[in-house]
Amino acid sequence: MQTIAGRVDHPGEGWRSDYKKKNEKATAGYYSVFLDEYKVRTELTVAPHSGIMRFTFPQNDQSRIQIDLARRIAGTSVLQHVKVVDSNTIEGWIKCNPTGGGFGNGDANTHYTVHFYAQFSKPLKDYGVWSADIPDGWVRKRDEVVSDKYVAQVAKAAILKGAKEKEGKHLGFYSDFATKADEQVYLKIGISLVSVEGAKQNLEAEIKDWDFDNIHQQTRKLWNDQLSKMLVEGGTDDEKTIFYTGLYHTMLDPRSVVDVNGNYNGGDGKVHQASTFTKRTTFSGWDVFRSQMPLQTIINPTMVNDMINSLVSLADENGKHYLERWEILNAYTGCMLGNPAVSVITDAYAKGIRDFDVPKAYQYSLNTCERSGNGDKGFAVYCDPLKEAVGYAGSPFSISNTLEFSYSEWCLSRMAGFLGKKDDEAKYLKRSKSYKNIWDKESGWFRPVKEDKSWEALPKEGRLKQFYGTVESNPYQQGWFVPQDVAGMV
Repeated sequence: MQTIAGRVDHPGEGWRSDYKKKNEKATAGYYSVFLDEYKVRTELTVAPHSGIMRFTFPQNDQSRIQIDLARRIAGTSVLQHVKVVDSNTIEGWIKCNPTGGGFGNGDANTHYTVHFYAQFSKPLKDYGVWSADIPDGWVRKRDEVVSDKYVAQVAKAAILKGAKEKEGKHLGFYSDFATKADEQVYLKIGISLVSVEGAKQNLEAEIKDWDFDNIHQQTRKLWNDQLSKMLVEGGTDDEKTIFYTGLYHTMLDPRSVVDVNGNYNGGDGKVHQASTFTKRTTFSGWDVFRSQMPLQTIINPTMVNDMINSLVSLADENGKHYLERWEILNAYTGCMLGNPAVSVITDAYAKGIRDFDVPKAYQYSLNTCERSGNGDKGFAVYCDPLKEAVGYAGSPFSISNTLEFSYSEWCLSRMAGFLGKKDDEAKYLKRSKSYKNIWDKESGWFRPVKEDKSWEALPKEGRLKQFYGTVESNPYQQGWFVPQDVAGMV
C-alpha cells in the first residue's frame, strides 16, 4: 500500500493519479474527474454541512478508498483520531493549529478541530490505518511536509491492518474491497467544527441515503436560486458564463459555521447557540469591503446582517471589544490593513440593514478606529499598535495606512451622524481629512512619512515603486483612494 504521493515528475507513482484536463468537470456544487492511473471515475457533490462521493471502479479484486487524515491545505493537521463505529461507519477528528502551517503558513494563528462522521456503501471488511512516526520537534509547516525528509518518514508509516481505533500525528484510513466492472461505491461524510455528534447530526439531516444524483440536483437548485438574484440580458454565452462565475465567487464566503442543531464555536472557545443569526467566518475585510460586501447588501442583505453579528459577537467573546479586519475561524490572519468592518457596518446601516446590536456595533467601531487609526497625529505609519502588530500591521506602510484609515474614520463619522452623536461626527470627519497630511508638494503625490514626520527618501521609480509606503500596490495605485472627499483630493 502506498501511503505517500508520487514525485512531481511522476504523480501516479504514489497514491495520486495522472488525469487529463478534458476528463475533468467542475460546476457549482459538483466535481468529477477520471483517474487515469486507476481507471476510476470520481464524482463529488455537497450539502451545506456534508458531502457525498461516487467512485465508479473497474473490475478488480482489490479496489480501495483511502483517506489521508493528515491532509490540510498549506500544511498538515497536527493530531488525528479515527474510530471504526460499525461495519459501514468511521468517525473521528483532525486537529489544526499554527504549528502545522495552514492559512498564512501559520501566521493566521488559527486553532480548530474538524470532526467527521463518514459512511461507506461497501461494508468495511478489509480495512486498516496507517500511522507515520513523526519525531517531536519536527517543523510541520507548508514547505517542510513536502520535503524529502518528511516524505521519506511518511513512506515508512506502519500499516495497522484491522485497527479499530487510533490517534496519532500522521494517520490515514483505508478500506479494500472487490468490485465488478463499472460498480459504483459511495462515501458520504458529515463535518462539524464543534463535535463528532454534530458531524453525525449534520450528515443524517442532509444526506439520508445514497442518492448522489438527488443531492446533486438539490445543490444545483440552491445555487441556481442564489444566482437568479441577478438576471442579465444581452452579451455572448461566454460573457454570461464569466458574469455568473464571478457572482458565484462572491457568494462562497463568508461561510456558515453553524451545525444543524444551532451550535457553533465562539471566540471564547466555548460552544454557543445561534438563535438570532447565522454565525459566519472568513471575513477577508480589506479584500471585500469595496465590492463584494456592497453587492451583498443588495442581493443578500441577510448575509450582511449575519456577518456584522458574527464580528460583533466575536469582539464580545474574545474580550477584545474591537472588530477584526481579516477574520478566519475566530482568529485574525495578520493580513491587510484598514478598518473594513467599520465601512461594512456603516454601509449596511445606511441601507436599512440594521438587524444587529447597533449601539454595540457603533462602540466597537469607535474602539477599532481608536486602536488603529490616524488619531490626533494625523497619519499612521503602522497599522496596529506595534506591541500587538503581526504581518502587514507591523510594517511601515504610511500611505496605505493613512488613506485607508481616513476613509474608515469618515465612515465612523457618518455612523455617528446617523445616531445623532454630533461630537463624534465632527471629530471623525476632521480625522477623515488626514490623507492631506501625507501629500508631498515636491513630488506632487502622496509620499510615505516616518514617525518623526520626516519624508521617506524618494526612490528612482518614484510613485511607481511597489510597496513604497503601500500594501500590495504602489503609491500611484493606492493614492486614488480618497472616495470620501473627491473634491478635496482634486
